[in-house]
Amino acid sequence: MNTRPPAQPARRLVKGSWEDLFLQAQQYARNYNDDAIPLYRRVVEGLLALPVAQREAADGRLQNLLMAAALDLQGYYNVRDRYDDALDVIAQLRPAAKQDAQEMLDSLRVEVLMLAGRNDEALAELRVAAEAPDATLGDWGQLVMAHARVGRADETGPILDHMVTAFVPDIAPDQTMELTAVTDEQRNDLAYIAGLRGVAALERGDADTGIEQFQRVLDLGGAYAQNLHLAYGRLVLLGRYDDALEFITKDTGRPVRAGFWRGVALHHSGEHARAKRTWEQIVTSNAISADQASIMEYVLSHYYLGDPEGQGLEIVLRGIREQRTVPWTILALAGLGWAVRGDERMAKHNLELAVTQRKSVAEGQKLPDNYWFFMQDVGKPELAPHLQGYFDTGDPAAGDLAAGDLAAGEAAL
Repeated sequence: MNTRPPAQPARRLVKGSWEDLFLQAQQYARNYNDDAIPLYRRVVEGLLALPVAQREAADGRLQNLLMAAALDLQGYYNVRDRYDDALDVIAQLRPAAKQDAQEMLDSLRVEVLMLAGRNDEALAELRVAAEAPDATLGDWGQLVMAHARVGRADETGPILDHMVTAFVPDIAPDQTMELTAVTDEQRNDLAYIAGLRGVAALERGDADTGIEQFQRVLDLGGAYAQNLHLAYGRLVLLGRYDDALEFITKDTGRPVRAGFWRGVALHHSGEHARAKRTWEQIVTSNAISADQASIMEYVLSHYYLGDPEGQGLEIVLRGIREQRTVPWTILALAGLGWAVRGDERMAKHNLELAVTQRKSVAEGQKLPDNYWFFMQDVGKPELAPHLQGYFDTGDPAAGDLAAGDLAAGEAAL
């Protein structure tokens, strides 16, 4: 979740202005210096004290600055593990935000609670939102995915049953009705619920139920059938390579993504030559031009081939150079790219930035376990013990990163 507003056109700054103070705070934050905090607070509290009309003048210049400063401040608090302070900033900002921004802040509050390990509170707030009179099927879906994210996928059964009875009332909770008897809208809703059941099953390690539910998604059709990667990516991580290949074959809408995972499944099945040919076809064909959303898998295909000419890493580095705020996913890819080349210093630098950025936007304390899976596959083996601490591997021996290890750099916040 990227909570930052779009970049504003460059302005000529006046010393001591709100913009000047904001930029000073950003400079301190980029160097992991807590002197950023009083400067951010001065901007946030000063702008909140202004009349709404004054903040909204000039196309909302000061309102946009308020949002940017407050979100930067809460993000910096997240990086420093000061979650109560981050939540206070969100609460302080919410009354001054517009409706769509208030919804974003409510979602951000839940993310910060999960980042802080306060999962019961986060799930309770999502439950309240799902039970609101105007709640949608997607609100309940968010509740299911949040349970899966915090390792409580085994608790989702009653929620999913409720979704069927509340939103597809003519269908029995066990979904035994003949598929020919349902409308297109019901098919879409049932496919969505089946996909969520599948994800929950795979997250708790029940591959057979996950496969059964995603097969139901295919039988039902609808929009959710375009998300088969939610099945086959998890199946590969669970070691069910043949089952993953069955779903990969059916993912015709995203050829680069499907091709990359086909190579990974073949590689881990011991069919290394076929895996190599699959990745080579991806990087030498023009498929990426029609599948731009799979750029990550395109880069990873280069990495799995050893990236001998550095083409994959150069794509990532070019993206870093061209973006004002770099997503943690791009920084993590850069870390992987340097690990492919065996450059421990640069791998650590980019992984540190990725972890910092991921914490700042309240998406997690470390990088997800699938990135560790990729690191083990493509990185130089001797680097693994030195890099494991950046990833959520579920291994206590990996240790936690000290606050100083997350220190900064220009692209961090």
